Amino acid sequence: EGPTTIAVLGRLIPWKRPELAVAALRELETRDSVQLVFLGDGPLRSSLEQQASGLPVRFAGFKPDARRLLKAFDALLILSEPREAFGMVALEAMAAGVPVIALPTPGPRFVLGEEAIFSQPEPSAIAAAIQKLEDNLADGEAAAMAERARRRAEQLFSVAALAARLDDLFFHGLRGQ
Repeated sequence: EGPTTIAVLGRLIPWKRPELAVAALRELETRDSVQLVFLGDGPLRSSLEQQASGLPVRFAGFKPDARRLLKAFDALLILSEPREAFGMVALEAMAAGVPVIALPTPGPRFVLGEEAIFSQPEPSAIAAAIQKLEDNLADGEAAAMAERARRRAEQLFSVAALAARLDDLFFHGLRGQ
């Protein structure tokens, strides 16, 4: 019950682009039905707090166990620049069964595959992705997408999956040489 609660997890630094989350919330027509929670701290916090004035935005600060808090959220929003090499936070959300809205940058795209709502890096496009998430939460598609993402994380990125790939590489791949 209550508003759709979306986490923005990570340091509040320029290349993570947290200001896009605040700008997208301003663009959202149904902004009363959504709240953002920033889990992280950094040099942009003061500026973001000013930008978010009057909006349903909370700043929770740095949480050493943030990945364990992910299940409390309806979704995770990832807005990093393309230099995001892998997308560990996306993987953590997938493992927690939390839907993800992300930019189609290489790291998150590789980790998430097709199991996310992807958006271009403009506030209006991100707002549209948030609206799509709300629609998907209402009709159950967000839960189905999150379950597919959880299975993807397990099949591709778990310790068991890595061990199987290493076994194949070292014991089967090398025998053929």
